[in-house]
Amino acid sequence: MEVGSALALLLLLRHAGSTDFAYYDLVQSGQRSSNVRTETHGSTLVTCIILCARESPGPCHGFNYRKSDRRCQLILPGNDLLAPSDGFWTFVLNEEQHAYPECLLTEKGREYVGRTNVTASGRECLTWADMPYGLPNGFLSMEHWENFLDLNASSQHNHCRNPTWREGPWCFVSDPNIQWEYCDIPMCTDLDPPEFKLSSKGREYVGKRSESISGLPCAPWLSHIESSEHLLPGFSDDVDASHRFCRNPNGHPHGPWCYVDADYGPEWEYCDVPFYSEAHGERCDVRIGGNCI
Repeated sequence: MEVGSALALLLLLRHAGSTDFAYYDLVQSGQRSSNVRTETHGSTLVTCIILCARESPGPCHGFNYRKSDRRCQLILPGNDLLAPSDGFWTFVLNEEQHAYPECLLTEKGREYVGRTNVTASGRECLTWADMPYGLPNGFLSMEHWENFLDLNASSQHNHCRNPTWREGPWCFVSDPNIQWEYCDIPMCTDLDPPEFKLSSKGREYVGKRSESISGLPCAPWLSHIESSEHLLPGFSDDVDASHRFCRNPNGHPHGPWCYVDADYGPEWEYCDVPFYSEAHGERCDVRIGGNCI
């Protein structure tokens, strides 16, 4: 089955009870699959997507949908038998995998530190350090470098980022009438956040570690609101009353940390969040000059 290259429609659905996403691409060939497993009537397009994505073992290979009579046909995998479209739209599963850091773990993508450097419309991104149009609305500090996760605008080059809590990663463009645009960054196939950091400060870390390096349980950040209120803009994810995960909102030099509730000792401690060693796929506690030692 041939997928039309001119169409950019992508349907996404999160599986119930899962952190995986199923992506379905609309096929533009004037034909539909006749390799039908089941058919239902009276379905909306969204209902048809859900039926397909929740197939067990699933998700299903694809589906046909006709709006005029709301017919939903789930497609069997294997060699497709083609028939005239007859008013049906055909969607097929896109099985491309997206792995962090070249994808989003959260909707706003504050944690994104990948290398995409073009916008959704195809415009090339400008270098962050140049600040071509001055301080943008939404920057929380007059020192623009403080708005980036690693506190360094130059190190971001011209990669898409979200330093301002906009709806997703974006960048400056050369057209002064537009100034900036969002980037098209996919959601990660596996939304379980990695339990490692990619930079020495680890401000991009959005994992689930919730105990300090000495083994003390982390306290909810908002339980220390007088101490942490000014830190909230520095988080790479949303903070609610239950959020007690190790983070580094203020750029402590040695990585993520958390407040601890102890009868004696320090008010806060670092967390044991290692580097990831790409060479060996193993834990890396110390990295010097980009190398794990």
